[in-house]
Amino acid sequence: MLTKKIIFLGCCLALSASAAAWASAPKEEKQMASRQQVEVQSEFGKHRLFSNRHINDYTLQIYQRFRQNGSVSLYKGLTFERGVGYTTDDGIRRDSNAVGLGPAFMWRWQHAFGHSKWYGAIEGKGSILAYNRAFPADGRAFGFQWAIGPRIGYQWNPHQSLSLAYLMKHNSNGFHSHNPGYNTVGFSLAYTHQW
Repeated sequence: MLTKKIIFLGCCLALSASAAAWASAPKEEKQMASRQQVEVQSEFGKHRLFSNRHINDYTLQIYQRFRQNGSVSLYKGLTFERGVGYTTDDGIRRDSNAVGLGPAFMWRWQHAFGHSKWYGAIEGKGSILAYNRAFPADGRAFGFQWAIGPRIGYQWNPHQSLSLAYLMKHNSNGFHSHNPGYNTVGFSLAYTHQW
C-alpha cells in the first residue's frame, strides 16, 4: 500500500511540474505542439505480485498528442484490453477472461541521446475501462488501470519512430469490497507518426 501511495505522489508531482512548465513555455514551443502526432502501442503484461491472481493482459492503445512543452508531452486516447487468466481467492479457481474498452491519458518525459536518433523516455498513463463482464472474477464490470515505466526509441526520420517500454501496470476498480485488483509487468511496442 505504501508503494502505491509513493507512486501516486510521484505521478502527481510530475504532472504538476509539467503543468507549471507548460504555463511558462515560450510561444515557439507551444506552436511546435500543434504538430499532429499519433501513437499506437501494443502491450503484453504477465501477472506479478499477487499469488492468487493469474491474469495476463493484451492491450492495444491509440494516443494523440494534444500538448507539448519541451520534453514533456500529454496524450489522450483509447484503450482496448483483453485480460486472460484466473483467480484462486478462497482456494476456488475462477476463470477471469474479459474484454475492456475506455478512454486513456498519458504523460511522457522524453529526451534524445545527444544528436543521435535514439531517445529515452519515462511515461505514466491511465485508463478507465468498461468490461463485457465482471472482471476479474468476483469483481465489477468496470475499472481503471495505470502503468508507469521507461521507454527507449529510435526515430528513423522526422515523421516516424519505433519504441519499446518496460511497464508495471495495476488494474483495479478502486472499491474496498469486490475489488480483486491485479498487477502485471511487461513490454509495450509503439509506432509513432507525426505530420
